[in-house]
Amino acid sequence: MPIGIDIDLSLSVYTSSFCAENKFPYYRLYLGSTEGGLCREVRLQGVLRMGWNDHGHVSASPPGDFEEHAALIVGMTEMLALSAPTVYQLMRPLVDRIAIVAIVQGEEQRRQAITLLTDWGVPAGSIFFAFMPVGCWVRDFAPSFVRCFDGTVVTLEAEYRFEGRTNECVVPAALASLLRLPRRKVPLVLEGGNLLSNGWGLALTTSALLECNRLNGRHYTPEQAMGLLMEHYGFEQVAMLEPLIGYRTLHVDMFATFVGHDSVVVAACDPRVDPPSAGVLDRNAQRLGQIRTRGRALKVTRIPMPAYVPGRCRTYTNVIYANGLLLVPHYPDVDAGIEREVLATYRALLPDWKIQSVDCDALITGGGALRCCSAHVPMWLADRFRDTCESPDNSLLLDCSGK
Repeated sequence: MPIGIDIDLSLSVYTSSFCAENKFPYYRLYLGSTEGGLCREVRLQGVLRMGWNDHGHVSASPPGDFEEHAALIVGMTEMLALSAPTVYQLMRPLVDRIAIVAIVQGEEQRRQAITLLTDWGVPAGSIFFAFMPVGCWVRDFAPSFVRCFDGTVVTLEAEYRFEGRTNECVVPAALASLLRLPRRKVPLVLEGGNLLSNGWGLALTTSALLECNRLNGRHYTPEQAMGLLMEHYGFEQVAMLEPLIGYRTLHVDMFATFVGHDSVVVAACDPRVDPPSAGVLDRNAQRLGQIRTRGRALKVTRIPMPAYVPGRCRTYTNVIYANGLLLVPHYPDVDAGIEREVLATYRALLPDWKIQSVDCDALITGGGALRCCSAHVPMWLADRFRDTCESPDNSLLLDCSGK
């Protein structure tokens, strides 16, 4: 019998999990008999298959950032101009933990990066380079990776629409070609910063996803948008949270990060200083606290977030995870006590990890921080990545510069 679904159309969490009932403060979702309910037979059956007819079915949604990965892609293009010290602080600890693919504009920037890092004692010879005339916010336009039941890893390409940035669309195709992976288009305008995965089939995004698609002619309802994430990415649950209204960046990674499969960190604003943001973050934390993932209650931990300064969203959740190393943003103008609390919280949650700060004062003026300028290559592709990049020595992996 087809599984029906009874949905309040104002829902903020959509799930394909085979559970009897999930109750939340603002919506209700019931999976069971179609009798007396609103049947979404066509869409739901497609979602429960979690895949494509022409290339197997999705067995694993994108892994969590905190999981072990084969490589990290880092956007150096604008970062080299914005803040050379940030490049050093970022690369020095990373090269010892994970393979690095640095995106630069071309040969001139590659030489600049090698000289800079070598002068500061960073073994630049272990870094791979790719020439791409793109910005540094790699997370937003890099592909996602999913694994099918037949073992095939597929790159997913959502639509990237950012005014004045037309070259970024070449990145997913170039990486798929480099790693010899099949590609699949996703009919969603979606920036990667607005998608978090816990590696167990739970995704977080914000309702800014709907507005982004509406501005590009796709008038999706919350149900439709979350259904597409489930259908193409293999997610079992999607929580659509409130964005920080009025902020320059409306992505979920500006105020939340998974530190484990069943553990999420959510920012907290002082209601005396920023009442609207405090309310949004408190409601988001409350919603997440009522979600279960693979039978476990999602643990929510709060960390402080400084008040918003126009153009500077000083986030402490926009972090980089790199195989036992966690890099956390540092802002010189924030009270040192706040940053000590942030670092202490992460150390308590990740006791076996090395936690280190990176100055993001210059980066944040561009609208993002550490996660924004990076993207992971999953461990599923470790052998393929190693075969492709066998002899680094400042290897040029890709040249999409057109020169």
